[in-house]
Amino acid sequence: MERIVARMRILEHQSTHPTAEELAAPGARDEALVREELVRRASALGLLPPEIRVAHLPGLHLRAGRNAGDWSDPSCATSLNGHSKKADSLPVLSR
Repeated sequence: MERIVARMRILEHQSTHPTAEELAAPGARDEALVREELVRRASALGLLPPEIRVAHLPGLHLRAGRNAGDWSDPSCATSLNGHSKKADSLPVLSR
């Protein structure tokens, strides 16, 4: 058996690319990017942007089973509420 050892190094820093920490826990960065875009678009329309929460939920599609697109599924609601910063004050997504 042959073992390949690869060493990686950063050739060029891109400020728009996520850091290693952001890749490991993308929720905060994703929320900031979505919020910035919502603020930009709402401002262009003269509106206030909506309040949002973004959570990194790996495997959510597996927990939802056959109802992966059904946000009213209890397994989705539990996952979403469990990761919300203000679970009691925000509505659960529903269709």
